[in-house]
Amino acid sequence: MSQTPSGEAEPRAPEPGSSSVNIDVGESFKSRDTVIAGRDARVTHDNRVTNNTRKNSLRVSIGGAIIVVLALIGYGVHEVITPSSIVETSGQAGASGTLQQIQQAEEKGDSSSWCFLASSHNSQTCRAALGAGWMSNGSIANRSHVDEITIGTPTGSGSTYVFALEYRGHAYGGVEMQWDGQRWELLPGIYDLALVDGGIFTAVLEAAQGQGSFFGIPISPSSGA
Repeated sequence: MSQTPSGEAEPRAPEPGSSSVNIDVGESFKSRDTVIAGRDARVTHDNRVTNNTRKNSLRVSIGGAIIVVLALIGYGVHEVITPSSIVETSGQAGASGTLQQIQQAEEKGDSSSWCFLASSHNSQTCRAALGAGWMSNGSIANRSHVDEITIGTPTGSGSTYVFALEYRGHAYGGVEMQWDGQRWELLPGIYDLALVDGGIFTAVLEAAQGQGSFFGIPISPSSGA
């Protein structure tokens, strides 16, 4: 620190970006109602000094609360729609929910989810087979009608439920879901045939148009009851 001609230390200049205030009056002094602030401040009519700390804190609190709420909502949605939660739900609700999500995965062309939902094996062979077939323009056009297929009320109980599928007034076969002790999946034989047909609901659409088979067997649509 340098010195003035009188031998007193000269105050150091503030560094760039700092919020310091230097006052050199040469002697001690007193001052009333003087406010030196290094941040936003205002003086009220009764000489009280306030700043924006409360406002800033409120903004942070509200922002944090919104983030927490959104995170909780996202967690709740994930818990409702995640495939792993529905296949592990026992009873008719789990069997129905698993087949419904297989339908949604097939409509979207999501072979990864379809294979996970359809079988506990969830093989790479399944994903590759369906993924390749679903990329064609014909498959994309066909699967745009998958949501028009209705899943009927199942028969069975306990570890096995059989579902009829209905499309434009016609009923198609039985899709059997089985409980393996830990989760729901398609009956292995139905699963294998569904891979050959390019999916369960795709097979219904192709059979309805006379373009393919349903579970490996060429059929004509039968009238629904």
